[in-house]
Amino acid sequence: MRKYIVTVIIAFLIGLSLTFGLTATAATTGGSSADPLVAKSWVDSFVEQQFAGIKTQLADIKEQISNLRTEIVIYINKKDYTVNGVSRTMDTAAVINSDWRTMVPLRFVAEALGCTVDYSTNAAGSTEKVYINGASRIVLTIGSTSYTVNGESRTMDTAAVVNSDWRTMVPVRFVAEALGCTVDYTTNAAGSTTAVYIRK
Repeated sequence: MRKYIVTVIIAFLIGLSLTFGLTATAATTGGSSADPLVAKSWVDSFVEQQFAGIKTQLADIKEQISNLRTEIVIYINKKDYTVNGVSRTMDTAAVINSDWRTMVPLRFVAEALGCTVDYSTNAAGSTEKVYINGASRIVLTIGSTSYTVNGESRTMDTAAVVNSDWRTMVPVRFVAEALGCTVDYTTNAAGSTTAVYIRK
């Protein structure tokens, strides 16, 4: 879909540039004895100028498209992470839990993906449910493997928890994929996960 949109934009820009450029310049530029309509030197200059502008516009479009993509890299047992190559710091580290699942602090990941996060608490004031609002609405229950995506019940293979830093930790793959992302991992020589890549 994005490639189609870019193609349409490029075609529109070329047509617009040629139409207005030819109309405005032809009215003020004379021809030559060899070509009474348009001088070859003018054509060469015109084409060079128009395509120079189009190249600049294409570079701007490519940058805007790149900005639509998001890549988050989270390092296991570290508070450092990156969003589109920019270093940031969380206040708690991603970990591998006893079920061998990668658990990440929810708010940092969700907000980096443009989502909002809300919580509800029980009578004791402890977090009971977490609500993620983005491309999908996800509702997680702390301590439970059950969750919903746009009202549809699903099951994870490990539960969301609140860690010792009082941060909500969630299994990254289930949440990221529910938000339309892909998840990849890198491992060390021992086969242990060292970093998680979330891409949208």
